[in-house]
Amino acid sequence: MTQKQFSTQFAEMLNLEPEQLMPDRVMASIEGWDSVALLSAMVLIDSELGLTVRPDALSQARTFGDILV
Repeated sequence: MTQKQFSTQFAEMLNLEPEQLMPDRVMASIEGWDSVALLSAMVLIDSELGLTVRPDALSQARTFGDILV
């Protein structure tokens, strides 16, 4: 999966257009970024990228770019 594909799926999960989710987008500024979205993001990362992410690590991401790293 490419970064663009991941970003598109992540944006769709948050009910955003892909162009609204740039690496410098502050996660706290996204209305739908809540505990349910955090769990959905963990599932997306695990299923699409094969990576396990701890909830505390993901919740500490300040920007979308922090998640992409």
